[in-house]
Amino acid sequence: MTICLAGSLLLAGCTVGPKYQRPPAEVPPAYKEVGNWKVARPNEQKLGGNWWEIFQDPQLNALEQQVNISNQNLKAAQAVYTQARALVRYNRAGYFPTWLSLQRCHEQGYPATVRLRHQFSMA
Repeated sequence: MTICLAGSLLLAGCTVGPKYQRPPAEVPPAYKEVGNWKVARPNEQKLGGNWWEIFQDPQLNALEQQVNISNQNLKAAQAVYTQARALVRYNRAGYFPTWLSLQRCHEQGYPATVRLRHQFSMA
């Protein structure tokens, strides 16, 4: 009885409503960009090096020099942050349980009674 009820509820949940009919959409006969369109030809190889100098703007040149210096400062700050984060992770590792194997207990010279107690250690 419950299986039939569950089956009928499952099948009833699959009905979504009346049969879907796609609404009519106006489709243009051709795209408006078809006219004088041409394939792009990138010239990135010509922009190597100091590409901003083609504008001959001393203010832009000065800003690019400033950005170059700032990028180095940013890289140094990121290295310091990464190192600090690694130190925090290293110091927090002691909060989590570690597996201390019997072989390791034997290597460290724990007596047999202590070995069993230290199998699951909170280091």
